[in-house]
Amino acid sequence: MLLKVADVPAETLVLRERGRPGEAGRALVADEPRHAAIRRVLLALARDTTPEDMSASERLEIVPLWNESRFVLVRTLEGVLRGEKYQLTNVSPTRMVLDEREFYRQGVLAVMVDSLELEPGEATQVMVVLEGHDA
Repeated sequence: MLLKVADVPAETLVLRERGRPGEAGRALVADEPRHAAIRRVLLALARDTTPEDMSASERLEIVPLWNESRFVLVRTLEGVLRGEKYQLTNVSPTRMVLDEREFYRQGVLAVMVDSLELEPGEATQVMVVLEGHDA
């Protein structure tokens, strides 16, 4: 197998079988059901839907983040996993560049940011998946 590690935001580590020239290879995923569950929660947050096995709560809770931003928790999903959807607004007079890694904290499994660059006054959605209370 070939393994290439790069410290690049929004990239996925993919292991590919070696020895088949010209073939793209296939991704090897050890925990496919768990990854599928994380993707399902991210999609539900992005589409404002609620999976059958989760409960949703609409919120408007300001969360302290940076002086240059307004970070508002707008929706949560509760189940085996927990999903949180935020709206991040650049309230500074300069362009803001984001990195998904800035939103990691204890228990975070995945982060998805709609737009990684915000001009003054622009907003983006930030979706976070964490271990749930039922886990």
